[in-house]
Formats: sequence, C-alpha cells, structure tokens
Amino acid sequence: MSLIDLGDAWAWSPPDEPVRRGRGRLAELVVAVLAAALLVADGPPRDGRPLFTLADRVLDAQLDGGLLFVSRFEDGGPGRFEARTVGGRLLWSRPRSGENEGLAFAAGEVLVLSSAYGRQSAEEAGATALDRRTGAQLWHRPASVVIGPAGPVVLLEDVTGVTRPYTRVGNDTPTRLLGVDPRTGAPAWDQTLPAGSLVSYDGSDAHPDTLGAIDELTAGGTLQRRDPVSGAVTTRTPLAELGGNVSDFTVSGDRVVVGRIGQPGPDVYDLASGRLLWRLGQLGGRPFRCGAGRWCFVGGDGIHGLDAASGRSVWDVGQYNDIFDVSGDLIVAGGLGNSTSLTHDPVVLAIDARTGAVTHRLTGWVATYITVGPRSVVTHTDAGQWQGLVGLYDPRTGHVRVVGRGRLGPAPRCRTGAGVVVCLGNGLTVWRLP
Repeated sequence: MSLIDLGDAWAWSPPDEPVRRGRGRLAELVVAVLAAALLVADGPPRDGRPLFTLADRVLDAQLDGGLLFVSRFEDGGPGRFEARTVGGRLLWSRPRSGENEGLAFAAGEVLVLSSAYGRQSAEEAGATALDRRTGAQLWHRPASVVIGPAGPVVLLEDVTGVTRPYTRVGNDTPTRLLGVDPRTGAPAWDQTLPAGSLVSYDGSDAHPDTLGAIDELTAGGTLQRRDPVSGAVTTRTPLAELGGNVSDFTVSGDRVVVGRIGQPGPDVYDLASGRLLWRLGQLGGRPFRCGAGRWCFVGGDGIHGLDAASGRSVWDVGQYNDIFDVSGDLIVAGGLGNSTSLTHDPVVLAIDARTGAVTHRLTGWVATYITVGPRSVVTHTDAGQWQGLVGLYDPRTGHVRVVGRGRLGPAPRCRTGAGVVVCLGNGLTVWRLP
C-alpha cells in the first residue's frame, strides 16, 4: 500500500480509471481507496505554494550554494543567463554568447559555461568561467570542452583542430587534457594522451558531483587511472584477453565495463587484476551495480538483475525500462508516462535488487533521477494539465510526502539543494522542502 502524505493543503485521490473485470482489479481499487483515505496530517508547515515560478522560456537550471543559475531563451536572440536566490530575487543577468552555450556546472565561487553543444565542429566550442556572485567573466578558453570539476581544478579537453562534432566515443587523434584554475583559467597541469587511447571519467564516491579519476584505456589494452587534480598516473592494469574492436569503456567501482564493436553486450573485468569476469551476451544498456552482489541492465523487454560474480541472470522485471535510483538493495524504477516507457504508464516501482520482487507500486506518479537522502523526488501531473504535485517517495515504505503543488510538465527535470526542490517543465518552479 502506498501512503500519500498531504498535510492539510489538498485532497488528492488516485485518478479515475475504467473498471476492469476480475478480482485482481477489484483489489487494486480497494487499495487505491485505502491509500486515499489513510492520509496523515504531519505535512510541511506551510500551504505548499511555490516560493517562486518562472512561467516560460527556461532551458536549464543549476542549483549550488544557495543560488539558482538559469539559462533562458529569448525571441530574436540566443537568450540570457540569470542568477537568483532560491526565493526568486534576481542577482544578475547576462546574455548567452550563442544558442549552443549552456550551463556546465557551478562549484566554489565560479559558474562554468560550455558551448560544446549542437552540431558545430568541436573546435568551435569554448569554456567560460563567471564570478557566481556578480556574473562577471573571469576567463574564456576557446576550442575547449568542459569535462567537470575535480577538487581545486576544472578539467578541460583541448579540441584545437578537431573539425567534427564533439564526441567522447572512439578516438583516432591525440587527446589533450588540462586541469585549470577555476578563477584564472591558468593550467595547473597539461597532458596529451596518444591517438588510439579511449578516455572515461569516474565520479567520486564521496563527492558525486566531482570527478574522482581520469581513466585511459591504451591501444595496447592497459587501463591507466590518473589523478584529476594532478594528471599523474596512479595505477596501471593490463586487461587480459582484450584484443581489438573496443568502442568504449567505463569504470564502475571495482569493475571495468568494455564495449566492443559487433558484440551484443560488453565484457566485465576486475579492476585490480585485469581478469575477464564475464561477458553480457544480450543487447541492452550498459550494466551497472544495483545492490549488494547484483548488477542490472535495461533491455528492450525490461529490467534484468545479474549475479555480480558470474553475470548470470537471476531475475527479470518486464515492461518497465527506467531506473531512477538505487538505495541499498532497493531499486526505484518505472515508466515516464511517455514514449520512453514501454507501457506508456506513469508508475513508480520499488524493486528488491536481491530477488527482483516488486515491493511497492505507486500508480499515476513519475520518478526523477534526483534524491533527498533515501527518498526520490516524484511528481503527479493533473490529467490533461501542465500542473500537479511534487513529492518525496520513500521506496522502503511506498510513502509519498507531498512537498507542493504548481506548474509541472509530464516528465520534469528536478534539482535539490539549499532546502528547496526546483523542477523544470512548463517553466521553472521552486518549492521549500519539508
């Protein structure tokens, strides 16, 4: 049973659905009625109205350090960047240099912009850093692609002379990487990787928004891990039985996942020894950790759980093809309620990663990829309307704590931080978290 915690702001009930034959459907209706009736009264101590709303023309937003950075478009021009407080007060505004310039990230005292978007040649891209408090430009580096923040440096890739659109898959030219000072753009280190080397970037476990390692897979089959702060190689691991036809790779915890041209699924290696552990012989998305002793991948027929040691399939959940979060041994999955969902059915599922059992099902809601502790940000859009509810879903209990009501799209992009949740879709709306 899913419990909807509304406080005393609204009277929400599950959407009307046609009655189907059979006891199973009757049981579902009984559960829906009970879920609507068992409301609790410990909602947030306000009426759930947004702190503020930008009605339209919003492209993207970043939330960092109590400030909201927004990218907006304008008729007859490329648009503007804005900085606002989470309450909506405008701090500064400046024009975008072009339609392909967007927000990369905010960290420390800088806001970093990147123009490596669209179909232009890579060398037309550029990286720009602004003072987050004033919007003043600190530095600009042409022919550069922003990779991300790495502690005291910003990681860039120099793409001078690269005339094709930018891509990180495959590499037949040398790759020049730089770690630069966030406020001055001065290089702290500069390394060029040889042609034939593939590069992947691993997030930090302690700080997910910061790069934890630069991973290089050489043409000879050796995985080299580099410290992104210094650019220095920290470990070297030859991968056994690697051979050729490698298209891409990633490092996930203590495993290396290698994709091959012409092979339906990737190979999975042990990071420490370089030993080939197993091969995924099925078409689908790249496998990833989804609980203790479990890996998952999403295929055309649903979500599949694998034994982490052997790659053997241990469970399947059909129909749904979106995994939004993994919290311990619980997976938050479901459908977005649009063409990306196999069922076209807005629903949130809690799945036990050990067994594949669906422990909770929340119909009519859509999950996002954003969490607040163990809870996922979820939304419920009114039928035929671009407005609805935003809430926090606990996969352990199936309970939703409603945060607020306002403008929402059918599959919004949300951010959290500084005690608020921000959702994009039908403009931008900010609510205070309970």
